[in-house]
Amino acid sequence: MQKLSKIVLIFFTVFLVRLPASHASQNSCSHIVKIVVEPVDHIDIQGGNVTFNFQYERGAENRINLMRDTQSSCQLQWSIFSANRKITVTSDNTSPKHTLVVEAENPTTGVSHGRTELNAAYGAQDLLTGVGKSTGQCNLQYTAQVHPTGKKTVDTHHITYTIVAE
Repeated sequence: MQKLSKIVLIFFTVFLVRLPASHASQNSCSHIVKIVVEPVDHIDIQGGNVTFNFQYERGAENRINLMRDTQSSCQLQWSIFSANRKITVTSDNTSPKHTLVVEAENPTTGVSHGRTELNAAYGAQDLLTGVGKSTGQCNLQYTAQVHPTGKKTVDTHHITYTIVAE
């Protein structure tokens, strides 16, 4: 009987030694937890749509003079969590009859690129640079310039502001 006990004891000893560590008695364990935060850049326009209405009398001096009007009723606001970003502006109007210009006035961060003429043929143009990792705002000043034509003309621009890498 003693011989059998020794064999059983040796068998269990060899079996326990050969068990992987995960089956042995453990007092701790571990795993990996990963937290990924994607940068969420946000841009918004406050103030709604802009409409310019030009009226002129049919006198000769009004037919040849350039008419201009400016509106600063909108504000651009942004929150950018990535470095090296800028804000571009585009228009969808491929053949405007009149000139429309936008300028970012008094930006709280970044550098305004001054007056930017809007025309889809020009593609995306820089409005503000150096706005990475910031929360800011600026006034949008639109200027419309028209040459009276003697008939009603309407230009419509769908203007898009986009945060992109510099």
